[in-house]
Amino acid sequence: MGAIVVIAIFYGHGFNGVYAGAAVVSIAVFALLQRRRISAVWLHLVLACAAWYFMYHSGIHATVAGVALGMAMRTVRDSEESESPGERVEHMLRPISANVCVPVFALLSVGISLSEVNLGQSLREPLLLGIMLGLIFGQPLGVTLGARFATIVLRGRLNPQLSWWDVLVVGQLAAIGFTVALLVSQVSFVSAPGTLDTAKLAIVITNVLAICAALLIIRVRSRIIGRYPIGD
Repeated sequence: MGAIVVIAIFYGHGFNGVYAGAAVVSIAVFALLQRRRISAVWLHLVLACAAWYFMYHSGIHATVAGVALGMAMRTVRDSEESESPGERVEHMLRPISANVCVPVFALLSVGISLSEVNLGQSLREPLLLGIMLGLIFGQPLGVTLGARFATIVLRGRLNPQLSWWDVLVVGQLAAIGFTVALLVSQVSFVSAPGTLDTAKLAIVITNVLAICAALLIIRVRSRIIGRYPIGD
């Protein structure tokens, strides 16, 4: 979510207020239909396509439209519903997203031109080190500290079956993945192929290291929880 906001704010080109306004109206009508329990699929589809089209031509990255539509989708079930509209859409789109869209995006985006990359030099690049440190250390710290901050501000607490080690594990697992990182890299270095390849290399290396780090934290967590059970 944060990455999409960054893309929307810093990587828009040629802002057009008319198209942006039309996108906002499309999303607002979409949200109104959700609140009024109007379940015309074709109407929702038309509004979603219109929101994407207008957002694209507004100069704001079109992914923002997808995020906004997702947030406008109703996710709480009514008493007579077996699943909410958000759950139905998720169940319908998840196989397409996981099995088609994400693999195709990765296949088309993660290719690294070895002729453009000097491995020895790239390993000393601040960009590569910044991406690696940001994902391997920044991601788990952000998730863990964010969760801790939320419990303090909202006066909440973890589920009795969980510990902060579990939150740290989730944070480290969140560093594994490349779709959003690749998207940010592509819009950031669109005019610098060599720099983009360095960023891609950093993302690939980071995924391997993040997996190893996650396995290490899981092992440490298992040993600590084994000695000091959560319920004690």
